[in-house]
Amino acid sequence: IYLSDAQGNEQIISKGAHPKLSPDGKSVLFLKNDGLYLTDLTKVSGASFTAHKVWGMKDDREALINMQFNVSDDGKMLAWTSPDVGKLFVFSITSWDPFNMELRRTVPIYGFWPVFSPDGKYLAFEEVDLSLDKEFINQRLVLFDTTSLAKRVVTDLSAFDQLKMFVMDWR
Repeated sequence: IYLSDAQGNEQIISKGAHPKLSPDGKSVLFLKNDGLYLTDLTKVSGASFTAHKVWGMKDDREALINMQFNVSDDGKMLAWTSPDVGKLFVFSITSWDPFNMELRRTVPIYGFWPVFSPDGKYLAFEEVDLSLDKEFINQRLVLFDTTSLAKRVVTDLSAFDQLKMFVMDWR
């Protein structure tokens, strides 16, 4: 993960995936093999940043590359997918300094790419079914109401190649 200024000057933050800036832009949350890490961008030690683990993987499992997470624009919610176990976890973030989040709900669902609406009222998610031979089929875009987690199917995505689709942002 790199940090770059407008002139293209880069600094390495850490090895990891799926970086998300905090609402105030002072820290970055990202996924590493053993959990979620947070780096305070205002604190540089020499020429490097220090990353702190803020959420470990259960039973010392490794995080998988197909796990994705998203943080609401207001920084108060985090959604994390675990397609290998067929679950979507929704957390409430209670603090960024020090970082703290609490599990709010677990939804039994196979899928990828959780993305919050700008107002945080909805969560878009690519849901799939798991075939008998463990292939992802019947892709569809669903919306969750973040208060009730009621789900509604928005559109069928089965005509698209699931490995080439990414739900990245909501505008």
